[in-house]
Amino acid sequence: MLEVFLFSVIVGLVYMLMAIGFNLVLGVSRIVNLAYGAQIILTSYIASTLLNFIPAVVALPISVLLSLVIGAILWLVLWIFRKDLILSIVVSIAVALLIEGVLLKIYGARLISLVIAPGDIMGISAQWIIAAISSIASLLAFYLMMSRTMIGKRMAAVAENEDLARYMGINVRVTSMLSFIIASLFASIASIAITPLYAIYPHVGWYYLTIVLAVVIVGGLGSAMGALASSMILSFTQSLAAYYIGSPAKDLIPLTILISVLLLRPEGIFGRGVRWA
Repeated sequence: MLEVFLFSVIVGLVYMLMAIGFNLVLGVSRIVNLAYGAQIILTSYIASTLLNFIPAVVALPISVLLSLVIGAILWLVLWIFRKDLILSIVVSIAVALLIEGVLLKIYGARLISLVIAPGDIMGISAQWIIAAISSIASLLAFYLMMSRTMIGKRMAAVAENEDLARYMGINVRVTSMLSFIIASLFASIASIAITPLYAIYPHVGWYYLTIVLAVVIVGGLGSAMGALASSMILSFTQSLAAYYIGSPAKDLIPLTILISVLLLRPEGIFGRGVRWA
């Protein structure tokens, strides 16, 4: 049970990292990016290819960098349509399907997993430790950025009132682009952290999108404590379901929790009252 506990905590941290990126774009750019799940798995696919030719210390940064470039291009496309909510959602779904189709064409439907650090440290898988450290470091860096830097304060201002932020001289377009790039960075780090734990395939992006939506909606939009609580609730519920019922049962948990909260408490556990900064 100790292994189940540790694994659940680590996966919960990765889920929170995924959700923060989606939440950041939604709050700052007012964009519902349903291609986010595809973005999450894309980095791992790029890394799996590069690892065949170059060491991990080179392959992983290049994979993240390429994913950021793709994220910037995606932002440019979605920014054009952001004034029309329905159209922007349709475009993001189209982009997700495009990425999925390309991955299917190149890699097929087979499972892919990353082996970044084989072995264990003091009886704990080295890959678990890397996933935990990378997630905690990213979350801490995000907190410091939002609370201590001008970029973070500008993002908070745009998220609070875009028109007022523009009147104060903040470049909303650049701030939105930065939020999207940061979200793409978190998606990339979460991808590299989660793929050694769970194998991926081209369609799994929609599953991760469901997890992100569950974390964001259950925790409440813009709530840091809510995101942490909902990530851990989701992760522990999945692990216990897999442990006592069977692995297929855990895949139903995110959608079940999502629907239940939407029906019973649409504002989420913590509501919308708490901001990121």
